[in-house]
Amino acid sequence: VSRAIQSQFSKTGYAIEKGVFTDAEIETLENEFDQIVTQLKKSGENINARWGSDLTRHIEDSDSEVIHTHNIQSYSSIMLNMVQNETLLDLAESLVGPDIILHHTKLFCKPPKKGSAFPL
Repeated sequence: VSRAIQSQFSKTGYAIEKGVFTDAEIETLENEFDQIVTQLKKSGENINARWGSDLTRHIEDSDSEVIHTHNIQSYSSIMLNMVQNETLLDLAESLVGPDIILHHTKLFCKPPKKGSAFPL
């Protein structure tokens, strides 16, 4: 890992590293993401993680949405392979050390023109 990446991580708590995944892998992940969103929409479950509070009322419409689910690696082998990617894990290890654990994953999708605000 370059010193620039290490410095960025030290200052901000995150790092952006290009080339972790190939173009073909990214295309596969994007297709899987879209498939998961399609399945979620068909499930009939409440999948809208819209914040809907005083913080966001003035910047979003009442029908805005953020489609979400958790732990996608549990039902998608493609997403499981993503979180087990050796290049990704080596990068994480170089930044935080060898004790790495996956706590959980989240999938968020903001639909075009009606994506909800999501304050952090």
